[in-house]
Amino acid sequence: MLWPLLLVIPVVLSGTLQHYQWAVSGLIWGLWALSLNIVWGYAGQLSVAQLSLGGVAGYTSTLLISLHGVTLLPAVLAGVVAAVVCSLLSALRPCDWTVSTSRSSQSASRRCSSR
Repeated sequence: MLWPLLLVIPVVLSGTLQHYQWAVSGLIWGLWALSLNIVWGYAGQLSVAQLSLGGVAGYTSTLLISLHGVTLLPAVLAGVVAAVVCSLLSALRPCDWTVSTSRSSQSASRRCSSR
C-alpha cells in the first residue's frame, strides 16, 4: 500500500531533489524490509546475504560515480554486475565464504570438512 504513495510524493510536493531522495530511500528500505520478511519471516532463516550483495552493488556504484565520474545508470548497472559476480563466486565455492544462514551452517560445515 505504501509503494504508490512513495511514487506520488515527489510529483505532489513540487518535485525538488530532496523529495526524490526521500522517495528513493523509502523504496530502498522497503525492498530490504520485504526481502528480510520473506527470508526470515516465512522461511525462518536469518540471512544477510542479500544485504551484503546490496552493499557490494552500492559500494561499486558509489566508487564509480565519485572517483571516475560515471553517470548514474551505468554505475548502477556496474554495481548490479559486481553483485552478480560475487553471488556466482559464492555459489561456486561455498566453503570459502562465510555461511550466513543459521540453519545451513551445520550442513555446510560437514560438507566442507569432508573434502
